[in-house]
This record gives sequence, structure tokens and C-alpha cells, in this order.
Amino acid sequence: MTGAAREIALGPFRVDLTDTRVLRDGIEMDLRPQVFRVFKVLIQNHGRLVEYSRIMREAWDVHVSRHTVASTVNELKNVLDKQGDWIVCRPKLGYLLEIPESEDMIRRGWLFWNQNTRTGYEDALKCFQRAAENDAGNPQAFAAISSTYLMLAGFLPRIPGEIHGAFLEAHNRAVALCGMTPQLRLDRAFGLYVFEQKLAEAEAELLAVRRELPDSVHLAIRLALIYLAGGRLEGARAAMLEALAANALDGLAPRQYVDKSA
Repeated sequence: MTGAAREIALGPFRVDLTDTRVLRDGIEMDLRPQVFRVFKVLIQNHGRLVEYSRIMREAWDVHVSRHTVASTVNELKNVLDKQGDWIVCRPKLGYLLEIPESEDMIRRGWLFWNQNTRTGYEDALKCFQRAAENDAGNPQAFAAISSTYLMLAGFLPRIPGEIHGAFLEAHNRAVALCGMTPQLRLDRAFGLYVFEQKLAEAEAELLAVRRELPDSVHLAIRLALIYLAGGRLEGARAAMLEALAANALDGLAPRQYVDKSA
């Protein structure tokens, strides 16, 4: 894992290792501090076996029984729900966090996405599409595809109809798999502006999503763009100040992934 990475994305989760927060689809999860510490150890060593002794040392800093470790890991697995299967037990040895190949492709895709260039988005799209081909039941792959089409639209002077159609197809697939999460709702709202020029509807949807994602810099920036498009300069200025207050202009890319090769 790169030393600069503070916020890490794993499938539907975003993990802030500094502030000890875990969000699932933009919604903060309630983890006991000890459960978070175990999760952090597994994340920092993902793909590698973490022995019981190391988990005890790094997550507890005192000697505890293996039963205590197992109980805490099981609590973590329950909190992660379906993704709890990513945590594999090696009897008498320890545990490891194994991320499926499709998730690794999504990780690579977000690295390209974070370049914020047309080429980066195009390369990201290829990774996300491959992830969707490998795992047609992974909503994160389809959500990433729709988000990438949304960003690619900004690089085209005229929006081809097929881009809009591809965005909707991927977005609808993601919704069918995991429901309309706040992040998916955020992308759909901005799509109303980007693809359909429905400023009023897009604004109304973004303001509704803000109740669920009050600290989202992406939401604030998208509101600012809509206000600018409508000639509402004061509204745009207020939205950008809101983004600055969220301290996120230094991290506009939505996700950072653990670098498994590091």
C-alpha cells in the first residue's frame, strides 16, 4: 500500500485509515474500534497471510486468546455481509484478505480514472468492463462503468446518443444489483444535466441526495457546475466554498485502492 493513501476503496467500501471510518456506498458503518483495527491489519496485508501473533500485536498490542481474535474476525465478517467471504481463515495459522480478480480490475481502473484525462477514463473503462465480464453480479463494476461514461461525456463537444445509452444501461444494471445507493443517485442526478440538460431536475435530485451525503465534495462541485450553467454565479460560488470546506479539492478522484504489488 502506498504511504500516501489515506482513504482506500475495497469494492463498495471506503476505508479511512486515519479517521477510522468505514463507508459502504457512501453511508458510514458502525464498527467497534477493535473490529476496525483488525480490519486495518488485514487491509494493510491483503493477499498475504496474517498470523495470529501479528494480529494480536498490531490490533491489540497485548496478548489475547485465539478465540478472541476469531470472535472479532467473525464480527467483522458479519458487518461486511457478502464481502465477509473475502476474509479467509487458515486454521491454526491466521487470516488473509483475498480480493476477487474483478475487484483487482476495478482497483486498476480507478488508478487510471484518477488521472482525470480522456485517455485515463478510456483505459479505466476497459478495466471496469473486464471486471463486469469476469463477474456479472458485481454492482461496483457497473457503477464504475456508468460513472466513467459520465466523465467521458465532458470531453466530447457533442454527446453521442450511444454514450447516454451506455451510461443508462450500466447505471440501471448497478441499481438492479444493489439498489439505488446515494452514490448511484448522485451520478444519475448529474446525468440529467450532462446528457439531458435538465438543470432544474438535476438540481432537485442533487439537493435531495445531499441529505444523505452532506459532506460529499463531488456533490458540491456538481451543484456548482449546474449553477454556472444556469447563470447563478452566487450559488456556484457558495457550492465551491462548500467543497473547499469539505477539504476535498486535494482528492477529487472518488477512490484510492490498495496497491497489491507494493
